[in-house]
Amino acid sequence: MQCEPRQNERLVANFTTLMRPMGKARPRHTASGVVFTPKATKIAEQIISWDCVNAMARSDYSSKEPCRVCIKATFKVPKYRTNEGLIGDPVTKKPDADNIGKLVLDALNGVAYKDDSQVYSIEVEKIWAEFDSVQVWVFETIPRN
Repeated sequence: MQCEPRQNERLVANFTTLMRPMGKARPRHTASGVVFTPKATKIAEQIISWDCVNAMARSDYSSKEPCRVCIKATFKVPKYRTNEGLIGDPVTKKPDADNIGKLVLDALNGVAYKDDSQVYSIEVEKIWAEFDSVQVWVFETIPRN
């Protein structure tokens, strides 16, 4: 997948995070009823957020326009399967594509866009590769004058 801007869009951010793709974990509850996000999810969101800020020309910019997000999650081929020529093939194991998308969208809140409710389209692709990574493209709709 190589995401390109459509006719009425401009690129807000394009970056790669070198980490094993993971999905957004469900909120946890303590015995007293306090709800919290698991630590691994928080750390992954912070890493993705930092990589987005570093990739953007202006770190103080957050789009207020409708946005489209493309995500390419690559998984390193396991050693026991390296001779099978899997690179570029789809990955059909966990984490689910929708949960990878949720984690990335939440990580980019207040960074690439004000709120993930602005995202009108999301595309997530999971493929085998030589290394683990999460590649992200964020496009904003150019307002009509």
